[in-house]
Amino acid sequence: MTKLEKNMLVLSDIDSPTGSPAKIFFAGRGEGDQFGLTRFHVIIDDFSYGIFTVRGDVTTLEQAQERLLQPIRAGMNETAAEFAVRHLWVHIDSNEHYALG
Repeated sequence: MTKLEKNMLVLSDIDSPTGSPAKIFFAGRGEGDQFGLTRFHVIIDDFSYGIFTVRGDVTTLEQAQERLLQPIRAGMNETAAEFAVRHLWVHIDSNEHYALG
């Protein structure tokens, strides 16, 4: 079991809407109002698409990979990692659209 370290690569080659593979890095444990959550950072084409959280205190690389590769709901094929990448991509695209006026 490999202990998670901040900025450690957890998953790579996650499908993304841009066509480029996304990478997910460990961003740390939640603090304050995010206590009890584990934070992950999504990078696509060397650009940050944001941070998402999962419930629980994930402490090892293997736990993180297992958790992120699970389907988001029973009977669905989309994993938690794929869902997070798509969700963050949609929202950053919307934010850029509105920021540009």
